[in-house]
Amino acid sequence: MTSSPPALGDALSQERTYHDACRAALAALVDGAGEQVVAGQDVSASGADAEVLGRGLRTRARDLRELPAGPLFFGRLDFAASEEAGDHAGQSYHIGRVRLAPDPSAPPLVVDWRAPVARAFYQAGPHDPRSVSVRRRFGWAPGSRGDSADLTGLEDEHLEEADGTRPSAVVAAEIERPRIGPMRDIAATIQPEQDDLVRADLAASLCVQGAPGTGKTAVGLHRAAYLLYTYPERVRRGGMLVLGPNRAFLAHISEVLPTLGESGVRQSTLDDEIARHPVTAWDDDGTARVKHDIRMAEVLRRALYARVRPEAAHPLTVPDGSYRWRVPAEELEEIVRGVRAEEPSYAVGRERVRSRVLHALRQRAELRTGPRGEAWARKVSRARPVTALLDAVWPVVRPEEVLADLLADRAPAAAVASRNGARSPGAGFPGAGFPGAGSPGAGSPGAGSLVVGESRTGADSGACADPPTGTDPETCADSRVGTGSLALAADGLLDTDERRRLLRTGPARSARTARWSAADLVLLDELAGLIERPAGYEHIVIDEAQDLSPMECRAIARRSPFGSLTVLGDLAQGTTPWAARSWPDLLRHLGKRDAGVTALTTGFRLPAAVAELANRLLLRLDVEVPLSRSLRRGGEAAVTRAGDLAAATVAAVREALGQEGSVAVIAADSRTAALGEALAAAGVPASGPDTPGARVTVVPASVAKGLEYDHVVVVEPAAVVRAEERGLHRLYVVLTRAVSRLHIVHHEPLPDPLLTDPLLTDPLLPDPLLTAGLRSTGEPAV
Repeated sequence: MTSSPPALGDALSQERTYHDACRAALAALVDGAGEQVVAGQDVSASGADAEVLGRGLRTRARDLRELPAGPLFFGRLDFAASEEAGDHAGQSYHIGRVRLAPDPSAPPLVVDWRAPVARAFYQAGPHDPRSVSVRRRFGWAPGSRGDSADLTGLEDEHLEEADGTRPSAVVAAEIERPRIGPMRDIAATIQPEQDDLVRADLAASLCVQGAPGTGKTAVGLHRAAYLLYTYPERVRRGGMLVLGPNRAFLAHISEVLPTLGESGVRQSTLDDEIARHPVTAWDDDGTARVKHDIRMAEVLRRALYARVRPEAAHPLTVPDGSYRWRVPAEELEEIVRGVRAEEPSYAVGRERVRSRVLHALRQRAELRTGPRGEAWARKVSRARPVTALLDAVWPVVRPEEVLADLLADRAPAAAVASRNGARSPGAGFPGAGFPGAGSPGAGSPGAGSLVVGESRTGADSGACADPPTGTDPETCADSRVGTGSLALAADGLLDTDERRRLLRTGPARSARTARWSAADLVLLDELAGLIERPAGYEHIVIDEAQDLSPMECRAIARRSPFGSLTVLGDLAQGTTPWAARSWPDLLRHLGKRDAGVTALTTGFRLPAAVAELANRLLLRLDVEVPLSRSLRRGGEAAVTRAGDLAAATVAAVREALGQEGSVAVIAADSRTAALGEALAAAGVPASGPDTPGARVTVVPASVAKGLEYDHVVVVEPAAVVRAEERGLHRLYVVLTRAVSRLHIVHHEPLPDPLLTDPLLTDPLLPDPLLTAGLRSTGEPAV
């Protein structure tokens, strides 16, 4: 049973006084931490101990100073005075975003929401009270910076008497609060199914299929905060990475972790993580498809190991004072073949060959002159004849050299020497047949095996080294398919058309002067991982994962060979040409085939009117995901047919500005500049998603994913659909950005799924609109 206490005024006064005490304790902690830093710098201990102590104190002082202003608690638990409650019997705990105590050994004034005792705040219910007699939720004024006077209400839920039929008004008010500025944390409103995901063990890799508005992004960020709290040493030592789809998204979520008391977590995009070079070339869709295809992993591995040439071994003679130590070519060739069969990374393989050549030389030297020390070994292993041998059989390479040769179809000498006798795809090819060939980095434990599927490339134009705009298509098509490194590496994997797409056109460029596309950077990262495995993270959170290509998944897998992943996404929102159609396939490419998949279908932010419209479109998409349902009845979805789109858009924005909350205008990318100019001419300040500042944001459809606004004006849905191959998926994303009100402004006929659907009884158009909260204005749409 949920109720407000009879003596509400007295209870509020007591809680405000308690909050004042917490605020004073926080101020004392901040001041005390600063004093401890000074004392720590003068500590009477070894230099190393003093440095470690000082660094820890400085970190704590910084975290306390940088804690965002806001209420220090949002809930309270009163435990029953019973044996089942154990040590908590009769105790009360205030729950907040960070722990507050006068000193580390004192009982806390506020318990961190991640602490074990706080779990009952999220999980206790009428059927399982978890020894909680009363759960209290606090209502704070919107935008409160933590002034106790902003505590405006409270709500007690007596779990032992609850019938489970009455939802919390405080939770509903917090969920429906207008969104202004960056994304907020949801620590006060986490639901039981979300809490289960947040508190999963660090070793567990999770995949969350979340419908729009279900809080999947918040779940991922709160899981990151929980893991940092629960496993601080492991996670900080191994590192944590949060990957978002673009920088606008990262700006949107940037304040969540600091609000939860966690700063210093790396938040990045995959493009930034693999950016060895700036993007100065562009691929058409067909070429990009080939480069992102999983088969390219094997093509690149073959191209790299084509440079390993056991047959190039020559008799080795190393001078050593008055001696000459010799190793025959046959023995050296056997050493190289043996190392190659062990599947080390390329750089490790070269050093392993060096080590075994040194061993062969040491054996010969010690038979004649006795034991040799480490100084001798270092000198001989770096001797010019040894280095020359290594350069012949296992040369030093850079990813850029391998890829530039591959895309130009230049044949390394090793590939030419290996051409004869190829009997099947890859047979006779240097390096072919490695059992670990498909791992995201040779020898990477936990990495997914190579899955070679059918190509999904189309038949449109080939690759261009220059942007498509203004480029003569004839210069971008190359009918030659050579017999160099590309032909050898792609044998049996890519067909003639696919190989033609990969061929660079125009003057041949070296690795130093080559221009790289975004897809090329993915290939370079694959090669870099084959040469030398990158450092891994203890945990990676990946949002909007459905848009990752198999090759991009491998780039992430290389960065988590032993760690775990939290994979977040929605298959229905996949908009790239290579977007995932199923989670098991994507998880396999991420090297986490055993990760469990959990579906979140209850929308807490998306109003019913918008959810119903989105479900209508969802039925037409080529993925199988459950329909979503909204806990927020109401909301509004309006449709306006207009002859002057710019004027109608300005009018829709003005109408939205009359209500509280953020406003976004979302349109096909090619239309956003003109719409921004129209708003400016009408005197309506607007900004872009990368530089939020105005209350109105003009958002290109291609970057809308992951963002949310109270009021969304969608301009010309048909243009959004027409702009790309998976245009209906993009429209699904665009329509679900609104958390209060959606207004569609159009001139062209609406896409068919928005007009009617045989599986639904209520037509969206023509008027009257029977869907909840839906209305139509303007000319009738046809």
